[in-house]
Amino acid sequence: LTSFSTSFIVDLDPPELLLITPPQNSFVTDPYSILEISLTDAISDVDTASLVIDVDGNVYTISSPEIEFSSGILKFTPSAPYQNRSIVTWSVEVAELAGNIAEKLIANFAVFSDGPNISNVTPGPNSYVNDRRHHILFTIEQGSSPIDLSTFQMTINSENIFPGDPGLSLSPTGGVFVPDDDFPDIIQINIS
Repeated sequence: LTSFSTSFIVDLDPPELLLITPPQNSFVTDPYSILEISLTDAISDVDTASLVIDVDGNVYTISSPEIEFSSGILKFTPSAPYQNRSIVTWSVEVAELAGNIAEKLIANFAVFSDGPNISNVTPGPNSYVNDRRHHILFTIEQGSSPIDLSTFQMTINSENIFPGDPGLSLSPTGGVFVPDDDFPDIIQINIS
């Protein structure tokens, strides 16, 4: 009689899925934003053959060219841009080698690829004023994404002016700059 011995491991816990990026209910400006999810299992490995990702009703598997899985990080890179001003809903389902199925991860994010615009700058291009402390007025057109005024920057003749600087008042719809020193003869303004 030939003897035989073996061992095995009991794994009762499913793999864990953790959203990395983009955060749940976030806003993105890149229409090719990459989804990143951490897939881990403490005992047995993730069964990549069981992986199913659904992005707005389109189903992808580990063999899809949009999918990359390495060192426990799953990346989905869209082959076409997400539609502007849309909500992208996606989900991930996966099991591990012992057959335990992870709780389905469902998330969404909003795509706003057209940012705010600056318009109606007064005084206008190539205009004349008779005041060295003339106020500079402008309108902010929101576009489709929420405005983060902390990213506002104005440059007047190479001097950077940021939110909170003296003389600058901002709102989500526009702003005004009141100089505390006299302007030189020629003024160059950039606003972003």
